Amino acid sequence: MRRALPVLVLALAGCGGSDEEQIRDAVDDYREAFLAGDAAGTCSHFTEKSRREFASSRGRATCRDAIAAARDELSAEDRAEFRGLRVDRVKVDGDQAVVTLAASGTRRVTGWRMVKIEGTWLLD
Repeated sequence: MRRALPVLVLALAGCGGSDEEQIRDAVDDYREAFLAGDAAGTCSHFTEKSRREFASSRGRATCRDAIAAARDELSAEDRAEFRGLRVDRVKVDGDQAVVTLAASGTRRVTGWRMVKIEGTWLLD
């Protein structure tokens, strides 16, 4: 067991990574949750304010309902494009970041604002 402890400590020390790695992982997790139809998982990547604003913008009571509706409304082409979204650039400024995403095979680019709250990067 003594030999395993240093390996475990090193493995745990590597968890989390840089802010940019954490942001890239958060975007990937968000995209995968959305595509899998996991509305609760998708909403968990939003700030509380963003959850309320998104639900309101879709005329829904909750973020989960709004995500489910938005997902149902996507065409197969839109889903494919969303699936192909990749982080192009990340600009971190303290606990805030701007993420530039690009869709595979298109020139379409979009930007997302993110904030770090209690160690977790969320879409704002």
